[in-house]
Amino acid sequence: MTRLGVEGRITAPLGAPALMHAVGQGALAVEMRAGDVKSRAALAPIGHWPTEWRVGAERGLLRVLEGGCSVPVGVESSLEEVDAETATPHYPANTFPLPTATSPTLHFSGLTAGPFPASGELPPLRTRAARLTLQACVTSTDGKRHVLYAPPAVVVTSYQEAQRWGEDCARQLRTLGASAILDNINAERKAREAETLAAARKAHEEHLAKEEEQQQATA
Repeated sequence: MTRLGVEGRITAPLGAPALMHAVGQGALAVEMRAGDVKSRAALAPIGHWPTEWRVGAERGLLRVLEGGCSVPVGVESSLEEVDAETATPHYPANTFPLPTATSPTLHFSGLTAGPFPASGELPPLRTRAARLTLQACVTSTDGKRHVLYAPPAVVVTSYQEAQRWGEDCARQLRTLGASAILDNINAERKAREAETLAAARKAHEEHLAKEEEQQQATA
């Protein structure tokens, strides 16, 4: 509504912590072959490092929570670039090694200062820092239990650090009670799967018995 110029009609803004989005919601990705230098060079201009770092943090969180699209995990993230010379990173220097010629493309996110060489050599790299804010919640399927973790923003200097921060937030969520909620959800899912499998086996057995009866009747 803000984009339409009618924000004055908004009576109840919906945002964190009242409403969060799914992990990676709204982000678009392009997949390519590993080690394809020409494709990486061609796709580099369409990358958007702030989005990549935010999605990296969100996906890192979901990976540790071991959740998928059926698990009620909500996130809200933001990223603001800061002066790399004066900012204090959350993780110590050299926590992650600098990208090499064989590193995944995302490890170069925001750090390239020039195009990727067609020869497969390293592109020129730059330093970058950004203030990352990540809030996350896990809610039981009946809505009775809800765990929210909203830590202060941290400064990260690479996609890998953003991803690590998401993983760290997920571990904290688990200690706050998310593990019990997720364990219960997984138990319910396995119970439903077992019921579905049992029903399928019963239907199959009934079908075989019916076929056998028909064969005996026509013998």
